[in-house]
Amino acid sequence: GYSTRRRGEWLFWFAAGLFAASYTLRIPLVQLVFDWLPLRLLNNNRFVFFTGWSVLTLAVLGLDAVFRREVEKRVVWVIATGVLTILGAWCVYRTGVPSPEIARQAAKADLDPAPIEQWFRRRYFEGAVLAAIGLLYWVLAWRHRWSSRLAAPAWQIALPMLLVAEGLWMSYGVSPQCDKRLYYPPLPVLQRLQSSGERICGARGLPACLNQSHDLYDIRGYDGVDPVHLVELLDICRRQFPREPWLRVSYAPVQFFLPVDSPIINMLNVRHRIVPVQALEGAKVRREDGFVVFENPKALPRVFVPQSVVRLTRPDQVLEQLAQRDFDPRSVAYVTEPLQENAVQPIRGRATIEEMLPCEVRVRADMETPGLVVLSDLWFPGWNVYVDGQPARLLRTNHALRGVELPAGQHDVLFRYEPMSFYLGLAIGGASAALGLVWWVLGGRGSALLTSRDASTVAADTAQADQARSGQPSAPSQPSPRRRDSTPRRRRSRRRGR
Repeated sequence: GYSTRRRGEWLFWFAAGLFAASYTLRIPLVQLVFDWLPLRLLNNNRFVFFTGWSVLTLAVLGLDAVFRREVEKRVVWVIATGVLTILGAWCVYRTGVPSPEIARQAAKADLDPAPIEQWFRRRYFEGAVLAAIGLLYWVLAWRHRWSSRLAAPAWQIALPMLLVAEGLWMSYGVSPQCDKRLYYPPLPVLQRLQSSGERICGARGLPACLNQSHDLYDIRGYDGVDPVHLVELLDICRRQFPREPWLRVSYAPVQFFLPVDSPIINMLNVRHRIVPVQALEGAKVRREDGFVVFENPKALPRVFVPQSVVRLTRPDQVLEQLAQRDFDPRSVAYVTEPLQENAVQPIRGRATIEEMLPCEVRVRADMETPGLVVLSDLWFPGWNVYVDGQPARLLRTNHALRGVELPAGQHDVLFRYEPMSFYLGLAIGGASAALGLVWWVLGGRGSALLTSRDASTVAADTAQADQARSGQPSAPSQPSPRRRDSTPRRRRSRRRGR
């Protein structure tokens, strides 16, 4: 619904949603804006999410205008019914005649188009049903006697619930990820490394996401995030090799990082470096499957026990020590927090990973002396550590890794990601839901929903306005009956009593 009272809000969200979708819709003039800085540095089709938010906001404004009877029937209602009719007819047409593009794309992927067409037929049929429901609502709302009924409190609850149900129904069972075979072909060179359990690093043609499709751990992680502590570690490698031009990358430095022979790479458990053959022209190396695999024998295990621990006061001092060419992560680890126990030098112990999940890593440690266990995973606020079931202190080790101080003996160490923001969001959401429920039960319904008396008053005012437009005289309003004064009757009863 469109209300002249909220014309500015309606036009703003409509223009914002159209602009956000202009890159995907290939609108010629508006698309030129995305070629300017800084928009051209982004994947501009991701702005579509803002279009979805704009559509949701317009739906809320429209429902509010309908419930308050502020919609102009002559223009907006005709446009709404026309749009719903066109959309419904298109959905009915596509239900019977699927798009030929489906068969062409299925043929390219060597897939059977029948189940894909069946899925689209079902979705188009559901769209036709929803368009019919919306068209029926607007037709009924056009009639005067249905206007007050459709503004009743029951409809104010039913229509928003219908919108939520429609979104859940359309998204139920839909996964944005398709079969991995449609993303990347299986690479034998990656399949052979799949059972190693150690990190790799692809270079010049192997993105991190490709390695994740083969259950391999890539040092670069996911290409959408550049953690600042990891970037600072990789900057050390760039400073150690200033003559290599391919190391000087300012945009997405983690994604385009190329491994070099550095103690930092050894500390991060990079066991294999995979390079396409095209990037090694003239090199005399063993070539198989179009890739070359370099094994790094100096790489440390994913979890290790350094021989000594040194405490420094500032993080920049840690980076200076890590940048030294003679730095050996097996011999020393650097922390900035005070240690609880004075570890015996050298530290002796072993540690192995027993279980690894995205948000949880379980380590078994056998310490001959008190010391530090280092997990070569990124340190980040929200990670906690538990030793033998009891909370322990997580140390930021070697600037970007996780460490925990252990006494001598065998210990079960659990690293778990438990961000406070998640629990804070749950608490705020639960408190807001509880307060909203209490407000609605204790009387908020009277201020949030139109009562039947308010609805009848609005209907009477609308009827008078319609009669004024048509030129018919309106019936004079009847004055409300006044309450009789009961004073004389009380006086007579007093006299009789006397």
